Amino acid sequence: MLQFSLTLLQSSLTLLHFSLTLLQFSLALLQSNLTLLQFSLTLLQSSLTLLQFSLTLLQFSLTLLQFSLTLLQSNLTLLQSSLTLLQSSLTLLQFSLTLLQSSLTLLQSSLTLLQFSLTAAIQFDSAAIQFDYAAIQFDSAAIQFDSAAIQFDSAAIQFDSAAIQFDSAAIQLTLLQFSLTLLQFSLTLLQSSLILLQCPPVFMHHAGTASVLQSLVQLCQKQKTALLL
Repeated sequence: MLQFSLTLLQSSLTLLHFSLTLLQFSLALLQSNLTLLQFSLTLLQSSLTLLQFSLTLLQFSLTLLQFSLTLLQSNLTLLQSSLTLLQSSLTLLQFSLTLLQSSLTLLQSSLTLLQFSLTAAIQFDSAAIQFDYAAIQFDSAAIQFDSAAIQFDSAAIQFDSAAIQFDSAAIQLTLLQFSLTLLQFSLTLLQSSLILLQCPPVFMHHAGTASVLQSLVQLCQKQKTALLL
């Protein structure tokens, strides 16, 4: 009976030793699980930090995309404004060229009318000379009235002809004044064209045309001065 008790005690001690060993192993396993749990928490924290950084980077990317779209819209608006300005410049250029063509046509008409007026002025001088000559003949006919009635009638006819020529010269003088007025208007129109053609930077390449127009203006002014004299 004592031997059985000793055997049972030995078995109990062995079982206790096994239990202690198993408990020690469980504690070691628990410590390993805690370490693994701590590592998992650390990894989770790193993942959250990386996720937050990714969200921040995504927000920055969206902001940059919005800025790029705004810049693109501004560039498109600026391009549209530039095209509108270019179209307006081309329209103004076309108007200036049309005005220049009209001015040149009017200048040509004015020069033709001026030439006609100069011819009329020469005829006016000739008529004035004939009128003076007719007046002299009229005085001579008045002195010789008693002795030359036939010559008096002839002088009266010549006087009537000179009066008709004088009226024609007055009409030609009015036409000359109208020619001067038309020439003054042509000069004003040419000067306006010169101002338009000298506006930088769109019409800078018409400097040669502006020089030609300036020469034409000076020529017209000289002819006007000659007419006035």
